[in-house]
Amino acid sequence: MTKYYIIYGKVRMSSPVQKKIRQAEKFVKLNQYSKAKDLYLDVIEKFPNNIKALHALKKLRSLHINKPINTNKSKGFSDLLQKYNNQEFKNVIKKADELIKIYPNENDLHNIQGASNAALGMFDKAIECYEKILKINPNSAIAYFNIAVMYDKLKSPKYAIKNYKNATKIKSDYADAHNNMGSAYKELNDFDRALNAYQKATLIQPNHAFAYNNMGNIYKDKGDHKKAIDAFEKAILFKKNYMEAFINLGDALKDIGKNTEAILVYDKVLEIQPANEKVIAHRNFLLRLICEWEKIEKDTAKISKLGIHEGDVGPFTVMTLEDSPERHKLRAVAHTEKKFPRRKLQEYNHPKAKKNHIRIGYMSSDFKTHPVAFLIAKIIENHNKKQFKVYGYSIGPVVIDEMNIRLQKAFDVYKEIGHETDEQIATTIQKDNIDILIDLNGHTKDRRTGVLCLRPASIQINYLGFPGTMGADYIDYIIADKILIPDKFENFYSENIIRLPHSYMPTDNTRIISNKPISRKEQGLPEDGIVFCCFNNSYKISSIEFDIWMLIVGRIDNSVLWLNIKNKLVRENICRAAQIRGIDPSRIIFANSLPMEEHLARYALADIFLDTFNFNAHTTASEALWAGLPVVTKLGKSFAARVAGSLLSAVGLDELITHTELEYEELILELALNPKKLKKIKHKLNKNKITEPLFDTELYISHIEQSYLKAYDNYLLGNNTVNINISP
Repeated sequence: MTKYYIIYGKVRMSSPVQKKIRQAEKFVKLNQYSKAKDLYLDVIEKFPNNIKALHALKKLRSLHINKPINTNKSKGFSDLLQKYNNQEFKNVIKKADELIKIYPNENDLHNIQGASNAALGMFDKAIECYEKILKINPNSAIAYFNIAVMYDKLKSPKYAIKNYKNATKIKSDYADAHNNMGSAYKELNDFDRALNAYQKATLIQPNHAFAYNNMGNIYKDKGDHKKAIDAFEKAILFKKNYMEAFINLGDALKDIGKNTEAILVYDKVLEIQPANEKVIAHRNFLLRLICEWEKIEKDTAKISKLGIHEGDVGPFTVMTLEDSPERHKLRAVAHTEKKFPRRKLQEYNHPKAKKNHIRIGYMSSDFKTHPVAFLIAKIIENHNKKQFKVYGYSIGPVVIDEMNIRLQKAFDVYKEIGHETDEQIATTIQKDNIDILIDLNGHTKDRRTGVLCLRPASIQINYLGFPGTMGADYIDYIIADKILIPDKFENFYSENIIRLPHSYMPTDNTRIISNKPISRKEQGLPEDGIVFCCFNNSYKISSIEFDIWMLIVGRIDNSVLWLNIKNKLVRENICRAAQIRGIDPSRIIFANSLPMEEHLARYALADIFLDTFNFNAHTTASEALWAGLPVVTKLGKSFAARVAGSLLSAVGLDELITHTELEYEELILELALNPKKLKKIKHKLNKNKITEPLFDTELYISHIEQSYLKAYDNYLLGNNTVNINISP
């Protein structure tokens, strides 16, 4: 959090000290600021948390009201202050202009005019006002500070740092300046200098809650969650109801798997801020992650409103909670506009010229052992090098593993640039003359949407990593197919749509399935009973699917549900949920960890893969089908709720796509109770794996390359605002 040095607005006062505060306010009106200050200090001595008194003191300090103001202008200034407090900022600016003509050297007038311009978002004008103060008083640390804050607002951290440094040269113990300087360094991804600045702030002011909170964010970004948690706890210690620090603490606990502790922290926030949408979303996501469905918000109306207006809720978080492409888009638009508004890169220039080689850039934080990497690797390795030059931009923490080495070899050019600022990354991409930039993160962890909003490439595409719209007008296309985004749902996506002729999801038809014998007994599965399988992440499972699964397990003797869940608490919660529904917890089997080739092989031990609703199986569905395991899904409305349907259609198994919960339940039961039909489906799947397009990797690469060429042709023609449909 950046702390801004501005004039504070009016606050309600607490009754025990009303008389003293009212008297202080009278002294302010009479320009007897010293007496007012003494009264406010007296209040704070007895009531340290009195907001009214604290804010009033800050007003006095921000306006340099520690000496009498020229009596000739005092009445006019008092009127200005009153108008400012009433948020009449335009009037303040106008009246201040009039007074400045008479009293050009009064810092207070320039200061309040600067603060008013800042309040209206006119940060350049505010800078001009504060610079006038420096002409009058070159040693005004506060003026430098305010200028720096404006540069923060203008997303110019380098200029902000310069001015914060000037402020600290004049006033070395300026804790807020050191704190804010740290935030500016953080914007530049210079974590070491940021941390040093925050530490200086806490040395000067040991109870600087903002600095501790900011310090915690640095440690969190560096992966040192222990120090992050300690810093957040200190921030809370010094600022009892510091909600941002509470939220950050909850997030840090979540990141290290302490989900129960994180939920307790979120509960604390909601006691004070029951309408905090971000916390409601995070809490419900965590409850879903640990499968404590009975504690999830039951008010669907409240869930449906999350993130729609404020933009504080990450779009991914709410995807699991409801299936509504319309509201997913509203959230994405609100979030993107708030966090990543369109910006302009210096020397912005994208020439429109036919090229022998189109330059493609793939940007991702997941060029490592990760589902996205497994899906994309074959494409990168087999791009037509006569048509494309392929760049890889790694924007996440550096991870050198087998997959990363494989991808580094596959790219024509590979760059580790996660440590750079958004502007630096965008400049690198622009200098590389990238024609088509493909974002593989979307609204997921370690994203760098701030690069995309600078538009460093001629064409920008949302692909694979995030199952939904980005909600940004600077993203030109989203890659999908006719199942994922049918015509009737087009309006729920801010991007133009590239429809591939079959499934949007790439596959690798060279992935090895182990020949090592794997028995049901080894996996703890019954030798003869039906094995229902769902290897989806626990956050995708809701009580609705689980109710159906338990009903089915209860109907089919000797059947079990096989889940790939490692967390002990989640396992316990699922077993408890089964017992509540009348199912012996021993009929829930949890898979152990295996190497990838053996993991793929064990899919064959199951009979039917049971898909989840709001957020389908993605990679796990592709894996199951590749291993010969039928997947039963329910087709939803949003992107994430239609992925399994897309995969099944591309492998010629539309009969496994259902449209209602009842259809889903009945089909699973029918297959489980009819071994011949199930065997027939499995036989068809194994045949279709070879004949149908889903696992024809070469065909897929041809189609994706056609889409890139078509997008570039449209760009050259100035026709990049239309959908693209690739023919089979």
